[in-house]
Amino acid sequence: MARFTNESAFSFRTTSVRVVGAAHGLLLLQLYRPRNEKGGRSMKIELFVMNPLDPSTKKRISLLAHLEDHFAAKILGLVWNDITQSHQILVQYQPELGWLEPKDNVSWIFYRYDLQSGAWEQLARWPRDRLVEFQQPCMQGGSLSCLGKASLSIMPDRWRPYSLDASHKNWLREPTWMRAENLSFPQNVQFTALAPHNHGVIFAAGKVRSKQLDYGRISVLQEFSVWKLQSGQPAQQSKKDVREWVKISEMPEAIVEKINDFKKQKQFQSAATDGFVVVANSLREGAMFDMQKQMWWKLPAHPSSYATDAPYHAAILHCLDLRKLDVHLCEPRFDIVL
Repeated sequence: MARFTNESAFSFRTTSVRVVGAAHGLLLLQLYRPRNEKGGRSMKIELFVMNPLDPSTKKRISLLAHLEDHFAAKILGLVWNDITQSHQILVQYQPELGWLEPKDNVSWIFYRYDLQSGAWEQLARWPRDRLVEFQQPCMQGGSLSCLGKASLSIMPDRWRPYSLDASHKNWLREPTWMRAENLSFPQNVQFTALAPHNHGVIFAAGKVRSKQLDYGRISVLQEFSVWKLQSGQPAQQSKKDVREWVKISEMPEAIVEKINDFKKQKQFQSAATDGFVVVANSLREGAMFDMQKQMWWKLPAHPSSYATDAPYHAAILHCLDLRKLDVHLCEPRFDIVL
């Protein structure tokens, strides 16, 4: 079995390495290792960035001591800052779960690491009693957003985009245009993706339904769509710009049927970049959407056949972890040097 070796010559099985982010030509890899050479149950996180065009070259990210704690630190992902022209890693820290004495037991703390400067900074806080599950960070015009949903809600499929407050350093908050009176944001979707596109933001999401077969019930894809945040006309009683999410495309029914053709239980996940959206299941079946060409196509059943199946596939690296069903899109770039 192939091995992954870090800078300390510590060797891991590649199945122990998880892709937790992708942006602008780089992959973000996470792995766990024992805190001491004798092993034991105490583990710590190690992070690496890697250009998939040169997998032998990888860079280890120096984590703050408390962010090595695999119980308390959650790696949210990797983003590209188009203003500073640098990659950034976003991490959520939950002090109440940490092995260090928490200085703040009521807030989750968010940190950002800049690959260009090599520096960590505390980015934001969030009251942990509000129990929002954050994921899939996205950066557009230097502004950071992420998706969130109530982790213990009776309505688990109600997602919201969150952004930094006006100070850009205190709290993650729900934008004012996402209050109850504006319900244009898609709801009741099971798997999602958020990404920048043409100086704006797109949201991709799918719905799964249960289907009865002779040997039992399985989950199948019901639909998958892409929305874009657009500005509309000001409300009559307000001069403020009205922003709403508008559906720009929906996966053709013929492709949905092809993805559901294999009659086995499966999970679904999606990912997006500035230009492409992918939806895939745990059987390595999937479909892509080109936002510029407004075109959908079915992916081949195995990633190794991408380069020969269609010209679009040569620009896309699809990383699928079947154990955790992680799906990431990475456009390989020759100009990224670690």
